[in-house]
Amino acid sequence: MTVLCAFALLAIAGLAFDRPRGAEPADPAHGRPKWTLLVAAASLLAASLAGYELMTYRGALAQQPFPSWLAGVRLVPILEIAPPLVHLPEAFPVLAAAFSLVQVALLGAVAYALRGAGLTRALYTVLGAFALLTVGIAFASRGLTSSDLYAYVYDAAYGTAAYHPHTLSVDGPFGLVAHLWSLRMLPAAYGPVWLDLAHALAGAPGHMAQHIFVLRLLSAASFGAVLGALVVLRVPAAFLGLVALDPVLPYQYVADGHNDLFGVALLLWAYVAARRGLLVPALVLAVLAGASKASFALIAPLAFASLGGMRQRIVWGGLAVLGSAAVSLALGGPAYPHAIAEISTIFPTSGEPGGAFVPRLTTLVALALVAAAVIYRRTGWPGAWAFVALGSVPFPWYLGWAFPYLVLDARRAVPFLVFFPLVAFAMTTTYAPTWAWYPLAFAFPVVAALIAYRRWHAVWAKRVSVRSCAGSVPAFEGRLGGG
Repeated sequence: MTVLCAFALLAIAGLAFDRPRGAEPADPAHGRPKWTLLVAAASLLAASLAGYELMTYRGALAQQPFPSWLAGVRLVPILEIAPPLVHLPEAFPVLAAAFSLVQVALLGAVAYALRGAGLTRALYTVLGAFALLTVGIAFASRGLTSSDLYAYVYDAAYGTAAYHPHTLSVDGPFGLVAHLWSLRMLPAAYGPVWLDLAHALAGAPGHMAQHIFVLRLLSAASFGAVLGALVVLRVPAAFLGLVALDPVLPYQYVADGHNDLFGVALLLWAYVAARRGLLVPALVLAVLAGASKASFALIAPLAFASLGGMRQRIVWGGLAVLGSAAVSLALGGPAYPHAIAEISTIFPTSGEPGGAFVPRLTTLVALALVAAAVIYRRTGWPGAWAFVALGSVPFPWYLGWAFPYLVLDARRAVPFLVFFPLVAFAMTTTYAPTWAWYPLAFAFPVVAALIAYRRWHAVWAKRVSVRSCAGSVPAFEGRLGGG
């Protein structure tokens, strides 16, 4: 509940203290990175990922009582079930909090090292090399903080038939999955595009480890596609560096295998195509993204936020939403919305203290941010935290859904990217709350309030100054950045 309140405050701050109109993108940076600091921070970030993955594996083995059916499993998940059933030593959540704080500090150093830096071949090479290193570390991980990767293997085997719940046997080919989900597999809530692709790549009979490798490879390719889109968009060096070097991204989307970057990559490339006037290819990519997960259908209009005319943005954005729904129903049938409805009852956000008010408010704010970006070409980076509310519950891997929104004004997205590990830790359901959880969660609305006050004070002072000195001279004129 505290985290949801924080997201609501940050999102409202993003709406109330939006980018001042008339703020034009800065001239392209041509400075040199602080290479020593950049390489040192990138090396330590890679080391922190290796340490975190080792800690996760040790924590998975230290679960008490250790389930006998996990003995000998190559990838051991930390079970996300009630602490009375499985106990994880308190040292591991504390270590996870420490890792998140260290990673935030290192990402802050990366942002400082790349401030004002130009995009050069040398920078691309360094960032690409470290990104490959962290992806390799993620592939070597043997501990999981989520069991979803095993569910993906099941979903890949069944394809769109996974929309129907199945009873599993511990003696069957999905015996481990049966143990993890109490003998009854939940209906898949993913779109038919992702399910069909996963089925084509990892649906043939084979060893579970092979299927896990293929699905991790798909997530790694999605991560590479995200970085490729950012390179083509020529986002500021700090933005690119923070995405390429953030250890949470390979940990969440490669090691744990969450599939969210697949839709994010499609939307980013749809945005690239739309900026170049390739509207039909952009629409196809946006529709594929929306048909890969229902939440991406809601943010698909962002792909067309760079178009010049308001009517054009609304029409193409609306087509993206309608096309996503049509393709989803055509490929998934009525079983797809039924599966989403069933999952929504299994993970009710309204069950939290305070009821459904905060989650629903945050969802409305996220949708308002999408509408403001498409209709008025206005953005506010604190609101990017609200996009996690478009899911069933605010899981940390949903944070990546904000990337298609952040690129609209990439120069102001650095705070979101720097604090990514801290927020991901506070949102995780793997560890029981510790002394570190509550201070971190309560810090979010405080930081949002300070940022909001600082921006409001500056904007108000400027507006008063302009009105007093220039009379009717227009003070602001809106425009999206885009990098």
